[in-house]
Amino acid sequence: MLEKWFYQSEAWAAALPSEKAAYLIFKDIYIGTNNGDLDITIRQMADAINVGKNVANKAINGLIEKGFLEVTKRSSFHVKNRTATLYRLTEYACDVSGNPATKAFMKWRCEEKQQSRIEDQQSRERDKCCKSDTVKPANSPVRGTVGTNYDFSQYREQDTYIDIPQGVMVNEQR
Repeated sequence: MLEKWFYQSEAWAAALPSEKAAYLIFKDIYIGTNNGDLDITIRQMADAINVGKNVANKAINGLIEKGFLEVTKRSSFHVKNRTATLYRLTEYACDVSGNPATKAFMKWRCEEKQQSRIEDQQSRERDKCCKSDTVKPANSPVRGTVGTNYDFSQYREQDTYIDIPQGVMVNEQR
């Protein structure tokens, strides 16, 4: 079960659906005494949340980046000894090392996306927001309606959807 303070965090709101599904799989693996010893491979995660391996890998890395998970032991794939990466949920204390819950996801903040070109950083005069005391233009969503400027000549008649009222008979011509 997710607590209210948990799912109202900024990190949870910014998490992708695949990340949320992966977190729920980790919560399902956690039985109360194995935090820090949670092991699941990328392939197992991909099968569990019904996505590809790349998406599952990005979901787990996203959970680590946002502070929901921490790696307690990296994987090693030697010929005789193959072990998966071990994780811990930061929501709970680590049962392996005894470290307290860090809840690092509560400190996570969404980064502002940086724009590369200076033209993208500055609004043109016509793109700036109107002041509240000025009159909105006629085609504004707040006042008036927006006129259509579409050219429908590119569509064939059989490609368009026509809403026909119930009970009206229509003759099809082909």
